[in-house]
Amino acid sequence: MWTCEINGGARRELRGTGAVTCRDDDLERLRSTSARPFKSKAIFLYADTLYVQSQYARAKVIYQKLHSELNGYPREIAAKKIAACNKELNLPQADGIND
Repeated sequence: MWTCEINGGARRELRGTGAVTCRDDDLERLRSTSARPFKSKAIFLYADTLYVQSQYARAKVIYQKLHSELNGYPREIAAKKIAACNKELNLPQADGIND
């Protein structure tokens, strides 16, 4: 169980991955404070939250950044998530995936 700010600053105890609202400065905070092994996972989680909130264009930009920085399996996951964003944005599937 963890505590999180939700909807205008109210603090709540949450279990699992409940309804979390992301602010614009959240990504920068994740980039600056996350431990190195968990940094990309934290940024994936942030982008996934944006995707669930129907902010496909913002999520796609983050997935593209991860795709350019990662190798191997995480890079493939980022490519699949970019394709999912493209589908929601009615763009070609490979748009934004530079291999």
